[in-house]
Amino acid sequence: MKNLLFFSVALLFVGLNWQCERITNTPDSQQAVLGDTIQLTYGQIFTLLPDNMQVRFDSVTQDSRCPLDVECVWAGMAEVKLWFEQDQVEQTGLLNTMDDPGSITVFGKTVHLIDVTPYPQTPGEIPQGDYKIRIVVE
Repeated sequence: MKNLLFFSVALLFVGLNWQCERITNTPDSQQAVLGDTIQLTYGQIFTLLPDNMQVRFDSVTQDSRCPLDVECVWAGMAEVKLWFEQDQVEQTGLLNTMDDPGSITVFGKTVHLIDVTPYPQTPGEIPQGDYKIRIVVE
């Protein structure tokens, strides 16, 4: 009877340990395939298959786009900083909505910025956490 109780308790601890490890080892990133259009929220990481290249939307470094309800001489632009990691090597890159640069090359792949949202509605700053970007990595 003691052996059965000991075995049951040991099995319970093994099961709990396996469950805890499974939860803590769950990756925080989502996956996409090279060539897919992906939408990233501020700080979000995507793993691009089959190369296992990770990309993170690091920040909006500047947003001078003209708000919709304001007349501006210049349309302005938004510039975003992206972080990349592949095979334990890290790189960063800047892209902006004025197509200069329209794309960057990272680890032999071309990264295109499609858009940055939200678009300013009125003068004032948009919190970093509210931004989303769409990119394509080919």
